[in-house]
Amino acid sequence: MSEFEREFQALRAEYRKRLPGLAAELVRLVEAARPGEPGEALERARGLAHRLKGTAGSYGFDAESQAFAALEDALESCAGPEPEDAWRAVDAALARLRGGAALS
Repeated sequence: MSEFEREFQALRAEYRKRLPGLAAELVRLVEAARPGEPGEALERARGLAHRLKGTAGSYGFDAESQAFAALEDALESCAGPEPEDAWRAVDAALARLRGGAALS
């Protein structure tokens, strides 16, 4: 294994340790956004979902990246004309995250 591969594996392992905390923070932001009108909390949740989608994918956590992508898409729809449907999609995406490794 090359030095680069060893360093990448170390970074990947560290990210894996941090992933549950990052996902839990995302869930907290989503729950904070839920009661009110679309606003700052919703945008912060969407932004974090976007970042986690990218970083999880970069480190090879494909299932988590896809779950974060689904959540990001659902959160974008919450400010649209059908927020009830969008929040159901958010709940489905959160269930997908909870069912995967991201929150464990």
